[in-house]
Amino acid sequence: RFLHIFTILLFTTSISAQAGTGILQFLSLPTGARQAAFGGTNITLYDDDLNFAFANPALLSEKTHNYLGLNYTNLFNDVNIGSAIYGRNFSDKDFMAFGAHYIDYGIFIGTNEFNQKLGSFTAKDIAFTAMYCRWLSPRWTIGVTMKPIFSIYERYFSSALGFDLGFSYHNEEALFSAGLVLRNVGFQFNGYNSLDPNKKQ
Repeated sequence: RFLHIFTILLFTTSISAQAGTGILQFLSLPTGARQAAFGGTNITLYDDDLNFAFANPALLSEKTHNYLGLNYTNLFNDVNIGSAIYGRNFSDKDFMAFGAHYIDYGIFIGTNEFNQKLGSFTAKDIAFTAMYCRWLSPRWTIGVTMKPIFSIYERYFSSALGFDLGFSYHNEEALFSAGLVLRNVGFQFNGYNSLDPNKKQ
């Protein structure tokens, strides 16, 4: 009986995990080459690479003061991803960073149901970030990120506000670090409303 119940729960969980309930999935893309090399997301590496703060704001530190991170990737067919981030410390325990990352999906040809060309359009996503991190103890830091997010697909526009909350533990003597982060929690202000008032949504 236990085996039957476990099997049913396992398949139920697997099926429900496939449901596409997320939006603005570009927020999960890696923002730098090292982040991509670590499998797309790394929330534990504690060094002077400012780009890792996109994944976990608790990774800001005294090492990221006055650092600037710039990244650009051309994926395929004119799909471009880029990011910029700047770190600034305001005390020995308070660290901040400001940045943005975007994805440009390129230029598309618009057609009607008869395959007649109606012109071209673009699709873009962009998120601005403001991060704050503070020491809790000699080995623990806590960080939070606020992200205003904007998305434009052809004539449809959406805006949202997202937050990250992260923790980081690092022990340099033992060469050990760990991280915990809650990412991309937030809400949409509006969901892909038409920018053209004369056209139906």
